[in-house]
Amino acid sequence: SCAAPQQDGIMGRLLAGLEFATAAFNVAPHHFKNEDVCTIKFKDFVAHYDSYGATFKTVIPFLLASVVAHLDSGNLRKILPKGHPFWSSTLILRHQNLLSQLQFKIQGGRVGAESVLPLTGNSVTSDTRTDVAEIKKDIKALRSEIASSGSVAHPLSDFGVANIQQQLSCIQEDVRSVKQKLGHSNR
Repeated sequence: SCAAPQQDGIMGRLLAGLEFATAAFNVAPHHFKNEDVCTIKFKDFVAHYDSYGATFKTVIPFLLASVVAHLDSGNLRKILPKGHPFWSSTLILRHQNLLSQLQFKIQGGRVGAESVLPLTGNSVTSDTRTDVAEIKKDIKALRSEIASSGSVAHPLSDFGVANIQQQLSCIQEDVRSVKQKLGHSNR
């Protein structure tokens, strides 16, 4: 791999423990819609909020979204011991209502989740490997279907042939898509 603007997104996903060459690798991070962010009074629970620079203040909503998502899933309870300072923070002790409201406003963080963020740092290599893995599954299923339908002496029914032709068409379209992505990544 080379140094490129999208590398930070790829490296961030690797450091977050997302598995390369899976659909989950290219998910958007947990986040909120801008209109939801505008309603959150960060000064109420982020110590010294006003002293932070404007650039860092844009990161805080993402941090909060991640905290809310991992609280909701229970992962923070598994990771952080009971005596951790987080559990006695202003956010946890005084803003349970806010946390409860925000859990329903989280976007991103999983495959198929709604997101207002454009996906940046998308790994074409990962996408291609994911597509190829899906094509391999389709081919294996087709081979199994052909094997179970009998040999040449027992021809497939019209329905079986049509079904296989449809699956082959889908596979061809997937292959075209992979070739197209590879063509774009070489530019």
